[in-house]
Formats: sequence, C-alpha cells, structure tokens
Amino acid sequence: MKYFIFSFLIIIFLIILFPIILVSDSLEKTTFDESFYVAQFNELGVYDNFPDNDQVSINLINTQVITYLKGSNPALPRSFFNQKEIDHMLDVKVLFNKLFALKYGGVALFVILSAILYFLKPNFFKSLNGVFLGGSILTLILIAAGFFMLVNFDSSFTKFHNVFFEEGSWTFDADSENIVNLYPFQFFLNIFQRIVIIIFLNSIIFMMLSLFFIRSNNLAKNRI
Repeated sequence: MKYFIFSFLIIIFLIILFPIILVSDSLEKTTFDESFYVAQFNELGVYDNFPDNDQVSINLINTQVITYLKGSNPALPRSFFNQKEIDHMLDVKVLFNKLFALKYGGVALFVILSAILYFLKPNFFKSLNGVFLGGSILTLILIAAGFFMLVNFDSSFTKFHNVFFEEGSWTFDADSENIVNLYPFQFFLNIFQRIVIIIFLNSIIFMMLSLFFIRSNNLAKNRI
C-alpha cells in the first residue's frame, strides 16, 4: 500500500511536470528561431522602419539580441539601443534564465522520478503512457488560457509586463527608441500565437500517441 501511494504521487507529479517542460521548451525554441524573425520583419515592414540600415544590418542586430538573451553574447550594440532599452533587455534575459532553469530542472526531475517509478511499477510503460496522456490533457486545459489571452492580447500583454517588469521600464517611444520599431506590438501577438499553436499541436500528438499505445497494449492482452 505504501509503495502504491508513493507511485501514485510520482505519477501525479510527472503529469504536472509534463506541461511545464512542453511549454518552456516551445517558448525557448520559438523565441530563438531566427528564421521566424526574418519572416516577421518582412511581413510587418520592420526593415522600412530603419532606412539608414540595410536588411543584413538589422538581421545582425536581431542575432545579437537573440544570442544576448541566450547568454552567449555578453553585450548589446549601444550604437543602436539606449540605456533604458538595454536595461529592459537585461530584465528579459533574467526572465529567460529562469525559463531555462525551469525547463532543464523539470527535465532532470522528470528523468529521476521516471527512474524511481521504473523500479516501483512492474507495468512501468503503461504508467508512463498514462503520464503522457494525463500531461497532454492537462496541457490542453492550460492552453485554453492561452487562446483566451490571444483574444484579449492587448490587455494580457500589459498585465504580463506589469507582473514581471518594473512599471515604466518596458514602455518606449517609437519616435526615439529603436526597440519598439524592431519588435512592434504585432510581432509579439504573432509569436505568442505561434507558441500557443505549437504547444496545442504537440499536446495533441502526445495524446494521440499515448492513446494508440494504450489501445495497442489492451488489444495485445485480449489476444492472449
């Protein structure tokens, strides 16, 4: 009975970890996809906002921003960003560092708990299928909030920044500061929409695979 309760708690915790890992991984991969930025810059006319810079220069600046947020680039170009913009990017970088810690810490914990479950449960793979199914369903429930945020993105965008950033540190003047011309509001709406869709599709894939393996296992048992 004691091992049953312990195994049950591990399964519940793994189910909770699943959306944390899936969401943080989708955020990281989408945010650092340079091809998406180039496509958005073309679609939103970002290059036209900088008549004194060619597309190659703007793409290079964007690459410097991405590598800075990743932690592989120590500084941002001061010839392009002012101090307030750089300070905000630092705040964003700190937020991404927390995201990385959440993702990789979650993955490590998932592996450790799965290993423990392997020794506790004779039908480990059946339990793991249940974890993926339960985690996918939980993610789909949570992603409903993402679709709601898309519908009310203006308000959600403001609330997000008010929660994670100091008041006044994330608002900029498009006439004198480059950051809002490089990354206009529509860009954030589009990238958030892409993240929500990717998480939704990945959840559906995991759920369908889990159901397939559970059904296959049940059919195999019925043939015996």
